[in-house]
Amino acid sequence: MEPQKPEPLAAATPAQTRQAKQAHRIAIMQRLVLEHWLELMATFILTVGSLAAAWSGTQASRWGGVQSQAYTLATGGLLQAGQANQLAGQLALYDTITFDSWIAAFRKGETEEAALIERRFRIEFRPAFAAWRATNPFDDPTAPASPLILPEYQSRLAAESMRLEQQAQQHFLAGEHANTVSSTYVVIGFMAAVAIFFAGTAPRFTWFLARASMTVLGLLILLWSLWRIGTMPIM
Repeated sequence: MEPQKPEPLAAATPAQTRQAKQAHRIAIMQRLVLEHWLELMATFILTVGSLAAAWSGTQASRWGGVQSQAYTLATGGLLQAGQANQLAGQLALYDTITFDSWIAAFRKGETEEAALIERRFRIEFRPAFAAWRATNPFDDPTAPASPLILPEYQSRLAAESMRLEQQAQQHFLAGEHANTVSSTYVVIGFMAAVAIFFAGTAPRFTWFLARASMTVLGLLILLWSLWRIGTMPIM
């Protein structure tokens, strides 16, 4: 028995041939449209990404300068506060010594000596001394032991030291804020550069899906960078 021969394939009809050619042309057109959009996307990423990276670098540098200036002011303020506090301590020691001398002279009955010492009291000490004398300290055991512990004893230098210290703390916090902003701009600039890298590298791939994936990923990273720039303070 002879083996059966395969039946010959039926020739495509003219209508089928036209449909196949039309489908092929449509596929080519769709591919060209996608390639065109990828090129536009890559151009957008390269252009806007370069601007975003440059802007972020500029802002990072400016905020870095603000940080440096704020830290310098904070350091100088702390030094001034320390100097004022040291001088306030020296004056408080002087007030203590003169007050102890007055007490000693008063107890001995040396009224002229006590009056002389009292004239040497500092202006800031005199209101506190007067308030202390008004409490009848020599007869009332509950009276304050010293004028220096009364609220009337106010040291201008001590208050200035506290003010300078608070001001230095504000400068330090401003420096910390500027440092955070500067670091964030550095990250944004880096991410914009990554987006540029993806967009610039994508055309080297012959596989369309790889080119499209890298371009879309670069676009997403760039959009994130632009969103972060929009939320950042500007110097």
